[in-house]
Amino acid sequence: MKQPTFYNFTDCPAISGIKQSPEYRVVETFASNEYWKEQFDDLFAPDVHIEYPYAPPGMFQYFSPFEFGAHRYWLRNIVKTWTLTKPATIIPTSNPGLFWVVRFVSAEMVLAKRPGHFEAEILSRIEVRNGKITSLREYEDPLAYYRALDDVLPTFYYVPDLAEAPPTFRMSADAVSKFSAERNKARAVAMLSNPITGYDGDPEPLYSHDVVQVLPFAHYDQYRVNRGINFDRNIEWMLRIVKFWNTIEKSEVYESVDPKVFVVGSYGYGELTWGFRPGHYIQREFMTCHVNQAGKIEHLRVYFNPMMKFTSTNVRIPTVPYFNF
Repeated sequence: MKQPTFYNFTDCPAISGIKQSPEYRVVETFASNEYWKEQFDDLFAPDVHIEYPYAPPGMFQYFSPFEFGAHRYWLRNIVKTWTLTKPATIIPTSNPGLFWVVRFVSAEMVLAKRPGHFEAEILSRIEVRNGKITSLREYEDPLAYYRALDDVLPTFYYVPDLAEAPPTFRMSADAVSKFSAERNKARAVAMLSNPITGYDGDPEPLYSHDVVQVLPFAHYDQYRVNRGINFDRNIEWMLRIVKFWNTIEKSEVYESVDPKVFVVGSYGYGELTWGFRPGHYIQREFMTCHVNQAGKIEHLRVYFNPMMKFTSTNVRIPTVPYFNF
């Protein structure tokens, strides 16, 4: 049985204020090429730090430099064709050596000796020093590996509020904010750092009327793009299923060179109910956020590890046969 294909390649908004620095060009080379090939050995520092935090069961989540060399060797052997389906979006931060990158990747590969099609969006955090990549975090969609293997995973049971009029979490189309754009952006950063209980009393909505929410790693029975009433239903569902939630005291927040763009991390754990089944849940997610002239969120991409939803309800899933080629 073939997995449903809900690949999402909704465009990222453009980033302004970009300067073609030497560090930027290193990141651009990484983002637009098959970095595992031998001609790109010099991209990486000898002591490069590598993480794949969302790697599926069976694959490494951390690589020493030697193990990363083995990983690139594995990719050279299994990837037959590779392309970007859209140009990469590079987000330079206020730190000139630190970047976030969004790539839209399509590849034909032989995974675990089985031919398959890999297609996914990938979020990367990259540090560059002295012309070399010194740190790389790759947030990939683990479900993409199961699609490539044609493995069918259990149903997640996404049950949003199907009422005709769910609570509204968006500004009215003609409403004017009573806060400054800077204050609204600060509220947005604080809320996304703690997306369950960080709404500061809701003096007014934090999202624009036409907000677009993209969930690139969502489960098969969830929408990967939410707009309008579907956006309200998704937020209502998220807030309703959580019994309690704790977040890290200080989140990772990255200001972009574009004052309307930032990246924020949210680390949390708690108790909730997935599809009428209670479970304890831990998650580390990152969000790329674009705000409008009023500081309201108008485009939000939320990257989370979907495998944690299986483990929170004791659902057993197969491992991905790594390094079997």
